[in-house]
Amino acid sequence: MQPSRRALAKGAAWATPALVTVAAAPAYALSCASKPWDATFTYDATCTSTNCDVVIEICSTTACGTSTSVPAGTLFVISLKNNSSGSDTISKASGSGYTIQSGSTGPGSGSSATLAAGATWTYNVTTNSALTGVQCIQFKFQNVDPGRSYTISATLPGGDGNNANSTGCTVTFTMATTSNLSNPFPNC
Repeated sequence: MQPSRRALAKGAAWATPALVTVAAAPAYALSCASKPWDATFTYDATCTSTNCDVVIEICSTTACGTSTSVPAGTLFVISLKNNSSGSDTISKASGSGYTIQSGSTGPGSGSSATLAAGATWTYNVTTNSALTGVQCIQFKFQNVDPGRSYTISATLPGGDGNNANSTGCTVTFTMATTSNLSNPFPNC
């Protein structure tokens, strides 16, 4: 009597070596052990026919767990570069939840200054208190001229639990009277 095809297939399955696949743990899982919190950046630009507002949001996330917080005193670096051929007088809106540190090169909260063509303002900013859950603070520029090109960047120099969304975040765009952008940074 010959063995059935079913019996042969069953035997072949046990005789074939098994392949074991091991997936690497996500990068954030490894780094969350050393820094158990995560922050992310987004930007927003809204314009009228004469002025634009540019907002950079610094937010805590739950990537490292729901009970984690971005610690008080965490340093962020935010910059605004004027890529246009002319200068622009821009206001730094008053904000809460952060402190602009000495050594920053732009106007202070509630003040205006002229950003020369090709020049960059850089702000060293620290959080005043912990950001818990999905909490954000806003860093806002006002009276930005439509039609000009700018580069904004935001970074977390000390890193966090998921550096993929908080290191080297940069975007270049031209302000338009119809701008209404609300986006994560494209390379962050």
